[in-house]
Formats: sequence, structure tokens, C-alpha cells
Amino acid sequence: MNDFWVKFYGVRGTYPVACKQMLKYGGNTSCVYMKADREDLIFDAGTGIIVLGKEFEKQRMDANIFITHMHIDHIQGLTFFMPMFMEEKNTFKIYCKDTKNLNFKEHFYDFVKEPLFPFTPKDFKANMDFRSISQSEIIDVSETVKVHMIDNNHPDGGISYKIICNNKSCCYITDNEIINENRDKFKSFMQNADVAIIDATYNLEEYETKKGWGHSTWETIVKLAKEANVKQLFLFHHEPTRTDKELDQIQRKVRRVFKNAYCAKEGVRVIV
Repeated sequence: MNDFWVKFYGVRGTYPVACKQMLKYGGNTSCVYMKADREDLIFDAGTGIIVLGKEFEKQRMDANIFITHMHIDHIQGLTFFMPMFMEEKNTFKIYCKDTKNLNFKEHFYDFVKEPLFPFTPKDFKANMDFRSISQSEIIDVSETVKVHMIDNNHPDGGISYKIICNNKSCCYITDNEIINENRDKFKSFMQNADVAIIDATYNLEEYETKKGWGHSTWETIVKLAKEANVKQLFLFHHEPTRTDKELDQIQRKVRRVFKNAYCAKEGVRVIV
């Protein structure tokens, strides 16, 4: 019984892209949907969540939305997420860590108003419950679904998540820079994960001029995931100028050393 699965709706980092050289892997920013023992879980609300919302336009939605951090590429799709506008019975619990004494509800509601948008939060029909979280928490989504957290190494901070459902686990770790000081911590966090979705924005050469930007290299992530005995690895948060041809090349290199490793691709569904 496939009671735990993942589908990619946005895999790009920083900003969305739309050109013929980037159609294969997709150009939407971060959004991953998980179905875990009948629970709907959404991770980040980049432009990919707009596509997800269209699929749920004609059905009731009761979902948990986990935001890694408040940077625009991870929340920009929420203002066009139609289930928040179309159905009063829709319910969303929205989790995010506070940043600089600002919680996500305050941040989001400051964004959704003139002159940036022609509507206000009063236009949302769904029931929305905003919840501040910290890395020390474990969220019990249900009796069988739990979400663990870890602090990211990223400008303005952030949180990554590990979802455990019926003895299966999936890690969603993005906008995080692996360095010597946090390497063991993240290795332990992802240890024996059945699926790991991990930020691998740069290669080692690019990273030399981007240290401190809060992202990791695919070379570092592949090595760490192998050491942590991850079963399936999906490289995520693709650099926005990375073409399909370049991602194909990265995937070929990766799979020579890690057979079950892939570049994440929009529309792909993975059983955990």
C-alpha cells in the first residue's frame, strides 16, 4: 500500500524561469507535496504551489503547509494559491519560524496589500491557522505522521524538515549550506532516510565565489547522503540559470557514484 509519497511541483531556486532550455526539469520555485497516510503536507509555497492549487480547485483541502523561511522565492506562490480563495471549508495550518521578531502571518499580510497587490487577506475564504515553530519541536500531524525539524545555515535562518510516517522517512532540506561545523548534525538528521530532497544549488567551482550565501554543492550533498545511508536522493533548488542539458550532465555524474540519486524534476511522483 503506497501510503507515503512525494510529488515535485517546484524545484528551482531564487526565481522562476521560463524558457525552452529549462522545460524538462521545470522553472517553478520551491514546492513539494507529500501524501502521508491520508494527510496532505505541502513544503514551501514558491510558484510551484500555484500548479498544485489548480489540481485541488474542485475538491476540499485540509493541508499542513510548512515554510522553510520567509525569502520571497519560497512564499511567492501563496498569493495565487486558489484553494485559499475558493472554498470556505478549506483549512490550512501554516508553519514557519519567526525571523527578526516577525512571524510569518505578519510578514505575509504586509506583503498582500496595496501597492503590491490589489487585494487583501480579507479576500481569503479558507480557514488559515498560522503557527510559529522552532527546531526543538516535533509536530504530530496525526497519530502516524510526525514532522521533525532542524535549523538551517542560511541568511535570515530557516528550518528543514524530516517527515516520519509508518516507519518511513523523507527529509526536505533546502536553503542550507553544509560546512564543517554542521556537517555531522545534518548527517545525523538524514541518517537512513528513505528519501532525501536536498538543496544542491552549486557545483564546487561556483561555490568558491558564493560561500556564505546559504546553499550547498551537489558534490558535498552526494557524499554526505551516501555516508548517511540515504536510500533515494533528489538534488533540489536548482540554480536558476541551470539548463536542462546542464542538469542532465550533473545527473549523469551523480549517478556514477550514487545510483539512486537524481536531479529533482517537476511532476515526478516518488514513493517513499
